[in-house]
Amino acid sequence: MNMNTAFWISGRYFRSMRRQRFLPLLSIVSIGGIALGVLALVTVLSIMRGFTHELEKKLMGFNSHITVIKKKESTKVNEEFIRAILSDKVVKDITPFVEGEAIAQSKTLKETSTVGVKVRGVSPKALRTIKGVEFYFPQDSLSFDELEVSKPFPGIIIGSEILADLTVHPDFRDRIELIAPLAEVSPTGELMPVMRSYTLIGAFRCGIYDYDSKTVFVSIREASRLLGQQTVSGFHINLTDSSDSQRITNILRASLGDSWTVENWETQNKKLFAALKLERYAMSAILLLIVLVASFSIVGVIMMIISSKRKDTAILRAMGMNKKFSKSIFLYYGFLIGTIGSVIGGLLGTVICKLLAHYPIRLPTSYYLDTLPVDWSAGSTFFFIICGIVLSILASLYPVGQATTEAPVKVLRYE
Repeated sequence: MNMNTAFWISGRYFRSMRRQRFLPLLSIVSIGGIALGVLALVTVLSIMRGFTHELEKKLMGFNSHITVIKKKESTKVNEEFIRAILSDKVVKDITPFVEGEAIAQSKTLKETSTVGVKVRGVSPKALRTIKGVEFYFPQDSLSFDELEVSKPFPGIIIGSEILADLTVHPDFRDRIELIAPLAEVSPTGELMPVMRSYTLIGAFRCGIYDYDSKTVFVSIREASRLLGQQTVSGFHINLTDSSDSQRITNILRASLGDSWTVENWETQNKKLFAALKLERYAMSAILLLIVLVASFSIVGVIMMIISSKRKDTAILRAMGMNKKFSKSIFLYYGFLIGTIGSVIGGLLGTVICKLLAHYPIRLPTSYYLDTLPVDWSAGSTFFFIICGIVLSILASLYPVGQATTEAPVKVLRYE
């Protein structure tokens, strides 16, 4: 007798279980539990993976793959110098920037509103490199194309959350004052504040609250004049392949020396993505417990099918069937239950993920994202199906091992 025969007998037992009293119900419960566990694994982890990927896109879109910051006076570094170090094939664009912290205030409705902001000085062309950000400009103002050729752009662009904090709007051409507290050195050697006033010409929204509520854009020249001693300058570098960021970072660190700080998007957001990865692993372990608990119900199903087929097994044993063959019959039975449940769960999870991707669910405005993100993976789904099958087989080992210890003669004597 070969294994194909054992599988055929197991299939016959599975198809004939409706003749039993409780066996069909227990089998359906086992199949449903495993299907539910695999369904939860596929759906929940696809959503979590989609959230991570969307968050990566937003963070990389607003910032850059690599940030080079000047620490102290050194050899002059410009875009051409960086391109000479790196290959044009790996570099997508390089844009200079100036950053610093300031206080933004407006005097509307006879009240003064203030908020702490991060001032970023960029060229109009650099705004084009920011991906995943929605910009708004009044209809009677400069268009985005006109703004790109304006050197520098005439005013300030602020995050959407700051509009409410300062009770201003680009349509009204409101004035906003920026105050850098420690920008200039006085004749006595003390640091003095610098205040400059700007016309609000636009707003942006990237979906990440920290940026929408803290960041403002002005021209590089205006940022340098405002921030003075607080100025932090450098370059944003976007690569053609984001996965190559660590290698490019190492090259730049070796070439630029200690006078420059080089960071990539992975190290800048290391804690955030580490937390998301840990959460995903923890959720995987918790959801696998659902499959594990469901697989335990297979123990009862296998014991009932073994009990109902004692006579059949004893006759086959008396005809020459060995213990290994009899074990394989009932192991295949557990394999069938696990396979059917895992495949049903995987297919249902795939259908749900495809529906969520085609008909996205809107999220409240308090979330980073507008819709519920889904990133379905065929490889992950196949892995979860295999996990369900393996756990079902493992759960079948104990009852199968106990069933084959009984002698055929003793069984047939009392049947």
